[in-house]
Amino acid sequence: MKILSPIWLTKAETARRVKQRIGVVMDWAKATGFCTGENPVDGVQQGLPKQKRQDNHFAAADF
Repeated sequence: MKILSPIWLTKAETARRVKQRIGVVMDWAKATGFCTGENPVDGVQQGLPKQKRQDNHFAAADF
């Protein structure tokens, strides 16, 4: 949470990718026996605020 909180709303796509990569690493660690229990990334989503979708509108092309 400490890693994702500062960028969760300002850099939403980057934060989503970081969360995904941390989850992959934790899944690997569990599969290889480095850690046990559930993946801690699974519960992080509930502790962070909802990300707002940013619509990117483009100006009309000149004719």
